[in-house]
Parts: sequence; C-alpha cells; structure tokens
Amino acid sequence: ISFILSGTTYVNILKVADYFL
Repeated sequence: ISFILSGTTYVNILKVADYFL
C-alpha cells in the first residue's frame, strides 16, 4: 500500500511541476 501512496504523491508532484512550468 505504501508504494501506491508513494506513486500517487510522485504523480501529484509531477502535476504541480507541470502546472508551474
């Protein structure tokens, strides 16, 4: 379960990075 949470967090970071870039 932790790796799923980690993956979701990573995707959210990419979305935020894409939003700011």
